[in-house]
Amino acid sequence: MNTLRQRLAALAQWHIDQGFADPTKAPLIKKILRGIQREHPAQEKQAKPFQLEQLALVDRWLENSIAAANASGDRTAELRHTRNRALLLLGFWRGFRGDELTRLQIEYIEIVPGQGMRLFLPHTKSDRQNKGSTFKAPALKQLCPVAAYTAWKELTGLASGPVFRSINRWGVLGMMGCIWIA
Repeated sequence: MNTLRQRLAALAQWHIDQGFADPTKAPLIKKILRGIQREHPAQEKQAKPFQLEQLALVDRWLENSIAAANASGDRTAELRHTRNRALLLLGFWRGFRGDELTRLQIEYIEIVPGQGMRLFLPHTKSDRQNKGSTFKAPALKQLCPVAAYTAWKELTGLASGPVFRSINRWGVLGMMGCIWIA
């Protein structure tokens, strides 16, 4: 059904772009779609939520990888693992989407000692008036997003611009937000 709806939306958009009437809004089309859905009901598949045990396992692996990279002097691996840990923990505890994480700016983040951090996003998907939104991330004893962000910021020495940046194979930080995590 989702595929049919997507194809109908594409057809509707094409007709509108060409200046034609939208044939997908006809009562017959709606009746056919209801009939198809009635004859072929499908249960929606939903991904299982990421559990705390899984988060702890990944975090432990990242911490071990950071320590190993530090011990061997592999700055590139240390940067990548530290960045990925901050991305993972901040994304998990705040429920940010990937595009929101890549748009975080250092100058819009304020750390409040003992409490956590405040993050301001000038634009979010649900912000229709483009006023921006402020989010808070807690300071925790374990799996702490604030500690992970602080470690990333201290390791890179970044003072402004995108928080999460690409890292090339020589360990040089990009100027723009990262898109792919490697």
